[in-house]
This record gives sequence, structure tokens and C-alpha cells, in this order.
Amino acid sequence: MKKTTDFNVIKNHPLKFVWGKIVKVHKAGPYDIVEYHPDSAPSETLFHVYVDEQSTNWSATSIEGALLLAIAKKRLDEVNTATHMAQAAMKLLDVTW
Repeated sequence: MKKTTDFNVIKNHPLKFVWGKIVKVHKAGPYDIVEYHPDSAPSETLFHVYVDEQSTNWSATSIEGALLLAIAKKRLDEVNTATHMAQAAMKLLDVTW
């Protein structure tokens, strides 16, 4: 069986998710967060982030972190530092940076 991160595939065939066993898919507007147990550490729980049903290639250790990653990815061209994450969060709260 071919494994993938393609959201359109895994939402109908969760066993095809490449990173592990899907526990649940969380939806918030344009954001989908796949809660899963990674194959490499089945006792752990991670959250893979999708924006507009496209994988961001990022997973977080908490659903809150995953949601922040998703929002930051959608709102900023590039998210790769804690500063970018903080700026995206501040934009949500209408706080001037």
C-alpha cells in the first residue's frame, strides 16, 4: 500500500497516512489537523498540519501548537522561526509588534 500525506487520500483512507496511525482529524475553517501516533513512537501523539487541505510538512506536539503553525503558515509567506510564529499570533490578536 502506497503511503501519503495527501489529505484527499487520507481523509477517505486513513491507513495510507505516511507518518503513523490517525487517531482523529480536527477541522477549523481552512485548517485540518491530523492527530496521530507516529510509527517511530506509537505511545506519542503528534499533530500534522494542513492548510487548505495541503500538507505544510510540519507536525507539532500539541494541538495548540499545530493550530498556531497552521495560522502562521496561512498568514505569512514563510514560517521558520519563533519570531515569525509570535508575529502571526500577534496579528490574530491585533497587537502591534
